[in-house]
Amino acid sequence: MKKILLSVLSLSLFGAASAQTIVSTSVEKKAPVLEEFTGANCTYCPDGHKIAQQLKDANDDVVLVNIHAGSFAPQNPPYRTPFGEAIDDLAAVTGYPAGSVNRDENIFGIQYQGSGSAMSRGSWQSAFAQISSQNSPVNIAIDPSYDESTNELTLLVEVYYTNNTDTNDFLHIAVLQSNVKGPQVGAASFYPEMMYEDGSYNHNHMLRDFITGQWGWDIPTTGENFFWDTTITYTLPATLNGLATNWQDMEIAAYISDTQKDIYTGTSEWFYPKENHWDMSATSDVAVDGFCDDEASVEVEITNNGAATIGSFDLEYSINGGAVQTESYSGSLTTNASTTMSFDVTLEDGLNVISFSRFQNVKDDNDDLLINPTASGFLSKPAGATATVAASGQEAPIEDDFEDVSVGDDPNKFHVVERASGIWPIVVANSYYQNVTENLGGFGESDQSLFFPLGYSTITAGSAYSVISDNYDLSTLEEAELQFVYSYGSLVSNDNSDFTVDVSIDCGETWENIYDEKGEDINNSGVDASYIIFPDEEQWDKVKLDMTDFVGETEVMVRFRIVKDQTNALYIDDVKMKNVQLSVDELSSNEVVLFPNPASDIVTIENAGTNASVELIDVNGRTVLVDRVAQNGVNVSSLAAGVYNVIINSDEGVSNTRLTIVK
Repeated sequence: MKKILLSVLSLSLFGAASAQTIVSTSVEKKAPVLEEFTGANCTYCPDGHKIAQQLKDANDDVVLVNIHAGSFAPQNPPYRTPFGEAIDDLAAVTGYPAGSVNRDENIFGIQYQGSGSAMSRGSWQSAFAQISSQNSPVNIAIDPSYDESTNELTLLVEVYYTNNTDTNDFLHIAVLQSNVKGPQVGAASFYPEMMYEDGSYNHNHMLRDFITGQWGWDIPTTGENFFWDTTITYTLPATLNGLATNWQDMEIAAYISDTQKDIYTGTSEWFYPKENHWDMSATSDVAVDGFCDDEASVEVEITNNGAATIGSFDLEYSINGGAVQTESYSGSLTTNASTTMSFDVTLEDGLNVISFSRFQNVKDDNDDLLINPTASGFLSKPAGATATVAASGQEAPIEDDFEDVSVGDDPNKFHVVERASGIWPIVVANSYYQNVTENLGGFGESDQSLFFPLGYSTITAGSAYSVISDNYDLSTLEEAELQFVYSYGSLVSNDNSDFTVDVSIDCGETWENIYDEKGEDINNSGVDASYIIFPDEEQWDKVKLDMTDFVGETEVMVRFRIVKDQTNALYIDDVKMKNVQLSVDELSSNEVVLFPNPASDIVTIENAGTNASVELIDVNGRTVLVDRVAQNGVNVSSLAAGVYNVIINSDEGVSNTRLTIVK
């Protein structure tokens, strides 16, 4: 049940303000009022929510009214109201999300959706800038007071005119609700920050009721220096239009319009007094001693941005989605003060993702619970952090063709330690991209490879990406060699990106470079400034690096790193680090046989050994073919006539022989 008490104070003969207490009597700028039309089934609507919140964060005077209406707003969950469709029709919405800024149909340069005031989200910022630069002929202020024991809101509204208006004006008072937990299509893509851990979404500023009815109350008189006030008593029901209410999440928005359209200005306040809100921001840092330390020191710096002194709170975190752990603060964190929480965590081998939950049980210095119903409160938590632990004493050889992980995931034998932007590097195959028909594995030997897509404009020059291996024991080897294949493309012909391979024997504290090549010198896939390059079988090269200097070491770590200049893409595959001193005599008691030799198309290889691959090198020392040894032979029909050095690599060792190709 709603109880409304309306009182209008008498005016002097000259229309001067007689009892103004909270409203300004000076000429003020208009406050933008965004009525945002949205729906839980609208994919792009979370992007609208994010844009709207960013605009409000930049200007606290902004009033947001989130209206679920139209074809993307289902009946269940019950986010609709009896008022939404009429406002949607008034704005002439034709696509979602849409917004009406002050119900103004004549903002300069705005392309409206139709015959009303509805505009697409790309126009909101421009509309806000223009509206907020204009003088308002009227000011409004509200002062809510809520009695939790009776569920009764007492709302003082004061209106003061600093100029004349030419028509009847109307007062609109909306009841809004935030922190409404529920479904939202598109949230993970466009506003993941507002998602709960269980995948549901946090809806804010949602219209639940109009105290003043669909089109507001008629203000009895207007004119320069006219003052008017009203006191409203409103009982908050347990549910509003089918949705349970929570007084701590409720907000009042008040605005004045010229007839049904053309809102002059507005304001909003929470039921809960601002002095009882908390507002904290936090940053986090994780310090580890190299890549071999299984413990890390975590520091979280928290700043109190609110008016209330904070006496205590809990901070929850987990590692790799494991058990939730809690660190607690107790003290006196005054306005604008900061504190640092420090604690140690135990890490696992590989990538460790430290995730923080939102602040819990925030209390003031009198041990009274504080709340923060705003979006900034929901987002107030430290950003997640990562730490990588490289396992020690892994047994050589390293062999990784990136086939044993799912497409789109991180590699599992190498660890990503630098990501300048996005999710990369990741493992890819031709199935990862539409219209790519060739296998994205080295020389076509395998389906998958490690992908560094550096051509995106969001990845700036100087950005670095790197992956490291675990620590391998080379103490049992006599000679060692690191092999890998790569495909590399540039955005421009004078690309100077730096691709390096480094080795560490002290857990990554220092690195020794064993390979350093620039973009122009290693470009084997061409130049394309428009599209990411996807290599075919001929656009791969093999690199062999001597690692004999590291034989005898028990903790050998390898790093692949690229620093972007004008890279398009880099692919790495078929990484091997193994003993290379075995001869053909040790390979097998039977001699490796190639037949026919000479050959023109298919060559059969016998006694190659297990897991064998073949490499053909021409008279100029260039690797021209790499393939797996299979029962159906190796196809050499694409090679020119001549004599080739043939190297057979297998689990048993390495064999060298010769092959003559004739045409």
